[in-house]
Amino acid sequence: MIFFQDTNALCFLVSVAALGVSIQRKFEVNSVAVPRKAKDAVGAITKLDKADGSSMTINVEYNQLEPMLKASGYPDGDVNDDSGYSPYPGNINQLVFSIPEYAKVLERTGGLVPEFVNPKYADDQKTKFKKPTRLECMMQDHPRSVGPEAKVGFTQFDDWTYSPVKNAIPDAVKKFESGVPGRCASEGEFEVYESYARQFRYIGAAVAEPAGFDVHGLTVQRGPLMVIAPRVAPSFSRMRAMLPSPDKVSISGKSTLVLDASEVVIESLQLNGVLVVRGDPGVKVIFRDAKVTEGEWSPARLEDSEDKGEGQPDWVKIRGFTMSREGGVVLTVSGKEGDEVILSGDLKTELPE
Repeated sequence: MIFFQDTNALCFLVSVAALGVSIQRKFEVNSVAVPRKAKDAVGAITKLDKADGSSMTINVEYNQLEPMLKASGYPDGDVNDDSGYSPYPGNINQLVFSIPEYAKVLERTGGLVPEFVNPKYADDQKTKFKKPTRLECMMQDHPRSVGPEAKVGFTQFDDWTYSPVKNAIPDAVKKFESGVPGRCASEGEFEVYESYARQFRYIGAAVAEPAGFDVHGLTVQRGPLMVIAPRVAPSFSRMRAMLPSPDKVSISGKSTLVLDASEVVIESLQLNGVLVVRGDPGVKVIFRDAKVTEGEWSPARLEDSEDKGEGQPDWVKIRGFTMSREGGVVLTVSGKEGDEVILSGDLKTELPE
């Protein structure tokens, strides 16, 4: 059973792999983790030694980690090591439980887990609350409820697979200036696009690297805008199968690529524009010697507009930009189950007969 419990849209990129590790290692509890910068407001995976000689692999919340380390003989607290990250991986609230053992714990405990208080302060002196403090019961505390024989572990993925949206842009700018991620809507959105670009590069495609783009004082990384629907590539092995000849695929930095079909194979593609392809269920779309040079979709900062974005809906305001769309190739591929449609040559919005 997989729990995903954070505002991290990238969690599904690693779900299948985390499930596989849990099965191979026979984990009763497996916490998905990423490298974590010291002082970042992310819970930390730790191994706690008990007085009886046993130990426990469990999350320690970020506001407890620093005082715990200092009280345990580490005067500097939570600091980055030579890798540039904290020795304690970040818990991203994505958990994999073995169902039979989980059911036994629920039967024994009635589903009760220890309560936890995580106050949010408005000032550095911690004398004013930012908002009312509440009791929390956290799923990541579940290892406290299992027996000493339970096999509890964690699986760490690259830090780019974690991009939660938690903060307004002004708060994100302060965090960014202090050396930790901003965790805001604009940052989260661009990191979704970049996650697909990274996978294409890893497979071997020539995809332009991102460049800095300023949003209200926050620098986000803007590369090609890429979205691959989950049904196209629910796992990395499917993503790799989509690019049988990655050296024949190139995507420029100004490009936009949106793919949403039951199956896609990109044999060869030169993209220097906008390409959006949607297909009917069961239809296989093949790109063969395809080329797109039309259109450009690019973010337009609200601070550059005459009304500073005042006329925009809230979902645009919180991201700090709108999208300027100029032309492009938008295709809907129709057909029935088992059909194959080959897209080749200089693509246009109108499909050839």
